[in-house]
Amino acid sequence: MLQCDKLPANHWHNYWFSSDIIMKQIVISILLFLFSFTFSFSQDLHGTIVRARIVDNDTILIIDLPEFCLISKLPRKLRIEMKKHSKLVYNVKKVYPYAKLAGLKLSEYEDVLKNA
Repeated sequence: MLQCDKLPANHWHNYWFSSDIIMKQIVISILLFLFSFTFSFSQDLHGTIVRARIVDNDTILIIDLPEFCLISKLPRKLRIEMKKHSKLVYNVKKVYPYAKLAGLKLSEYEDVLKNA
């Protein structure tokens, strides 16, 4: 191994520009260049199609958002009333189709009784 004080002044030049080092640098540069294209796509090709409206050269998206309920800690009395109301709404939604059928049957029976 050569001592640092005995190296010629252009030793680094001989090392970096030798043929095997240059070949390695060229191969690494080509590989980096080729692989840079695989990761450089910034747009996602599998997007979502949404409705939009153009108003005064501005695009406004029209998106249907799901309903959500934000409830913080309520007072006990209001919480009980809200629970009762939710149960009432649930029960009415379950019974309403049957009530419509019952109304139709009732009107049929009234017609039969009037004609009899």
